[in-house]
Amino acid sequence: MEERVGQSYADDKSRIRLYRFIGDVFLQAVRFQKPFWE
Repeated sequence: MEERVGQSYADDKSRIRLYRFIGDVFLQAVRFQKPFWE
């Protein structure tokens, strides 16, 4: 049980890191494409 909890915690940590990275890339893309929308 303890190993499983530690594993899920590590997965959540890496997942949050991945989401944060994707978020940064998405924000940069939106910022780059903003003039085309307007």
